[in-house]
Amino acid sequence: PLMPESKIQNFNHLKIHSQFSICEGAIKIDELKDFSKENKIQSLGLSDTSNLCGALEFAEKISKEVIPGSRSVIFGHIGDGNIHFNISQPIKSNKDKFLKKDKKLRKKINDLTIELNGSISAEHGIGLTKKADLKKYMKKDVELFKLIKKSLDPKNIMNPGKIIDI
Repeated sequence: PLMPESKIQNFNHLKIHSQFSICEGAIKIDELKDFSKENKIQSLGLSDTSNLCGALEFAEKISKEVIPGSRSVIFGHIGDGNIHFNISQPIKSNKDKFLKKDKKLRKKINDLTIELNGSISAEHGIGLTKKADLKKYMKKDVELFKLIKKSLDPKNIMNPGKIIDI
């Protein structure tokens, strides 16, 4: 939406990247806040791209909130932004209680991923564990997948009922 002319003069776009913009980042958010205050900048815009670090920081906070004492296990291919985010059970905790929190945690992490224009799937594909997530978060893609599967496997003999149901 367009801003009224009177508000535009109070807006500054510094064309900078915060520490969360992994490829270009330099300035820390607290430093930016102090700079803005010192220079009487009432509002500003950031151009964060490749916001992987920010996403990981928020995902870790989410996991600690849902499962206190949990440990994040983060690995992957940071050069192309492909990260695997796993949560390890807290030491000396009940396995069943830990696993019961999976659905709530998965929803929060997936919501964050989609909000940041990420994908819930990586180079290994979706897998049976995330089949329901695929249908929920990637509805348009699933419709395309169904068309492709129907054209390649019209009799549905290759892995029927696994990932793509036709």
